[in-house]
Amino acid sequence: LEVCSPYFPDEWFVMHIYPSEEGLSIYHRDITGRKRAEERLKETEEKYRSLFENAVEGIFQTTVGGRLLTANPALARIAGYESAEELIAKDSDLSRQIYASPEDRDYEHLACRKDGTLTWVSTSARTIRDADGNLSGFEGRVVDINERKRAGEDLRLSEERFRAQYKSFPVPTFSWRRVRDDFELSDYNEAADKITRGGLTSLLGTKASEW
Repeated sequence: LEVCSPYFPDEWFVMHIYPSEEGLSIYHRDITGRKRAEERLKETEEKYRSLFENAVEGIFQTTVGGRLLTANPALARIAGYESAEELIAKDSDLSRQIYASPEDRDYEHLACRKDGTLTWVSTSARTIRDADGNLSGFEGRVVDINERKRAGEDLRLSEERFRAQYKSFPVPTFSWRRVRDDFELSDYNEAADKITRGGLTSLLGTKASEW
């Protein structure tokens, strides 16, 4: 029986009670140190459980073969599931469930969601090894970067449209970039190429001071 001292609330004892000829024999042993260590461990576990549950990044652990062992709510949301429990129970193979390419392990890639749509994620995984150094699984994080990828694609398309308009602009147009105290010819459009009869090709990279 583990009891807390009524006189010293921070002290704990384990009591052993045995029947004896006189009635009962009671032995006790101070376990305050163990109890305090257990309380610190409990506080640490609660702290990390809170971080795990409330993290904005997906966190996971898998077997070597990709079977999902643990997942947090953020990973479930990224994968399109209602909860981490559903994510784990629905199909325990993380390679099929999260990765569009099973060989993807540690970089940006497309991931397959529950509804079959693809989303861009950044995955960082590391190996887990047992006491003998043998590979026992993987753990890591998954970050949803779909918005960033989409913004990057929008920017690329915008640049392509601008370049197409620049090249087809009917007025001869030149582009210069600043190099120290001078300017260097970096580009020109089709109208400029036509009016110079192709002579600008050899002038790319030349300085304005040389003209």
